[in-house]
Parts: sequence; C-alpha cells; structure tokens
Amino acid sequence: QRALSPAEVALLAGTVNRGPSVSPGPAPSAVNGVPANLNGSVTDDGLGGSVSSTWTLVNGPGGAAFGNA
Repeated sequence: QRALSPAEVALLAGTVNRGPSVSPGPAPSAVNGVPANLNGSVTDDGLGGSVSSTWTLVNGPGGAAFGNA
C-alpha cells in the first residue's frame, strides 16, 4: 500500500481545485490625462497553493500605471 497524493485525496473527497476568479471591477469614468482607479480583485478556492496577480494594459490609447491601493 502507498499514501494517496493530495490530488487523489481531493478526488476521493469530491473537492476539485478550480482556477482563480479574476474581475477588473466596474469600468470607471475616464477623462484623458486624469487618473482612473480600477477596483480589481482575484479570488481562489484555496486549493492547490497560493495565488498572485499582475495587471497589464492589453489595448487602448495611452499608457497605464498599476499599483496597489
């Protein structure tokens, strides 16, 4: 006999590791040249380790700066 792996235990217990859920929050009103804040969040089911996030500008006019608030 051998010990079960964490994945096998989760499968037998009916618990499946789900991917994180990411939301940028509601779209802010934006005026060119005036900072706009996003209220983004990342949540995880707590299975399979820790989660971290990095936000980037995918497209759109101008640049973007991201920081923790």
